[in-house]
Amino acid sequence: MNKLLTTLLAVVFVMFLSVSSSTAAVSIPEKYNLNTQLEQVHHFWKTSIMDWEAIDNQSLVIEVSPGTYYLIVLTIPSYNLPFKMNRIGITSSGSMVREGTDNVVVSGAGHYRQNFPIERIYKISGSKQMREIVEQLQARQGETHKY
Repeated sequence: MNKLLTTLLAVVFVMFLSVSSSTAAVSIPEKYNLNTQLEQVHHFWKTSIMDWEAIDNQSLVIEVSPGTYYLIVLTIPSYNLPFKMNRIGITSSGSMVREGTDNVVVSGAGHYRQNFPIERIYKISGSKQMREIVEQLQARQGETHKY
């Protein structure tokens, strides 16, 4: 009986180690480190989304009022995000959208809904800066996600 219990505990311990090592932190591509160019904010007031544009499969710009934009960087890529036929939603904590807490929800024609955690939020100052950031990130589109 002791040998069986010891073997069982050893198996559980090995399973625990393998699960804990596979849940390591995810690092996002370096191209999303924009702290020298944009103001990183940790939340913003959720109003209605006037418009949105996917930059690539891991980032999008939303317009919440005329000239007020936010760049949202997802923790992991959404391969359906770049298709404009899809719809997005953004979860919120109360009336605030928070990085690390809320998600971008991508829904499409196949009645699927996928949640993608928000890793970072940057405030963009006007449409000129928004266009510059979009072009910059799209030019670096070859950079891949690293797990």
